[in-house]
Amino acid sequence: MLGGVCSGVANYFDFDPIWLRGAFAISFFVFGTGFLLYIILWMIIPEAKTTAEKLEMRGEKVDVNNIGKAVTEEFDDFKKRMKGWENDVNNPENKAKVKKSAHRVGNFITELFQGTFKVVGKVFAVFLIVIGITFLVALLATLFGRGTISAFNSPGDAIHFSLYEFGDAVLPNTISFELIVIGLILFIGIPLLSMVYSGIKYLFGFKEKNRIVKYTANILWLFGLAIMIYIGIQIGTDFTEHATAKQNITITQPTNNTLYLDLKPSSEEDVEDKYNRHRKIHLGDWYIISKDEQKFRLGYPSFTIVASETNEFELVAVKSAEGFDKKEAASRAKNIEYAITQMDSTILFNSFYDIDALDKLRGQELKLILKVPLNKVVFLSKRMEKIIYDIDNVNDTFDSDMVNRRWIMTTRGLECLDCNGLENVIKHDTIIIPSIPSVPAIPKLP
Repeated sequence: MLGGVCSGVANYFDFDPIWLRGAFAISFFVFGTGFLLYIILWMIIPEAKTTAEKLEMRGEKVDVNNIGKAVTEEFDDFKKRMKGWENDVNNPENKAKVKKSAHRVGNFITELFQGTFKVVGKVFAVFLIVIGITFLVALLATLFGRGTISAFNSPGDAIHFSLYEFGDAVLPNTISFELIVIGLILFIGIPLLSMVYSGIKYLFGFKEKNRIVKYTANILWLFGLAIMIYIGIQIGTDFTEHATAKQNITITQPTNNTLYLDLKPSSEEDVEDKYNRHRKIHLGDWYIISKDEQKFRLGYPSFTIVASETNEFELVAVKSAEGFDKKEAASRAKNIEYAITQMDSTILFNSFYDIDALDKLRGQELKLILKVPLNKVVFLSKRMEKIIYDIDNVNDTFDSDMVNRRWIMTTRGLECLDCNGLENVIKHDTIIIPSIPSVPAIPKLP
């Protein structure tokens, strides 16, 4: 009865299918041969779908009369089934059964969804509790544990920068760090506590609503928001005006009309940092170092080259800063300290510049401009790649490709003397140029 094999064969040979079904059932116990044979016949005997095929299945002749008779029988059978279905539908008992079954199915689906939502809600409540407690502990540990930001310069050599020091560098002198601690606890801590509280209530099924707790939490959060807005306004007012200040840095003119430009080696920076117990944060090409209570050290300055209006090399430091007004911004800009070291025709640039701790971090920047006279040459070392920025040149060479090469100032602009076959030159490696004297040794800074 599974595939209609027995009924089809019995109809074809015109006998009762019960005998064939019994034979298959008995042969099933003969090493399963009946089951295997039934499966094979199910696969190879075609299914009678059309009226003609059904006539052939019953062994009847396929002609117009038999086809019409078969169609009539099928139509009568369909009418009987429809009538039986109509009687079943109109039967009050069947209607009640159907309605009761539908009601049970609806209740089951409702309970299934409710149970699923409850489980998901419990899991989400646990998630809220864990996340809330984790961030709350992290916040309190950072603020009261005088947390630090750690940067690893080398394996086992960690440099720690206190958040309190960073706060002192950013907050105005009129605002203490304790005020921002209170503001952060209220502004961030209250929502975290509410998250944990809501998760516990849902997890354990607490239905009571405590209005006192709710209103107190809202008031404290608004108070924390007011503190953060006040601090933000106070800091923002220090960025109202922008000012610049120029300083001419005295340099000695080279005797051979070629000026060699180099940057202080990083190995000396590390030695100096450890010697002076500096703490450094390194984010990409941006550095901030806390030297002591009086100074902050920032890096890197930017360096560019332009044509000189005189017959001498000139170095100009353009300092900029922000302030409440122009006077304050100009004062901060002038307070930026920067120095170079020169020996003969070699200038050694420092990677960092210093600002007064009382000036705070107010967008202080330093741009170095070297003015090169006509027909005079500069040589950029590999390390200068860290500070050179957007140097115009006749060759349209990128800044990173300008290092380890000589550049001469022409009437058209800065032109490369060592850029023939630029694509074949090994970049960023030491290049020995026989046509110029050797670069003198770079002295250590005191």
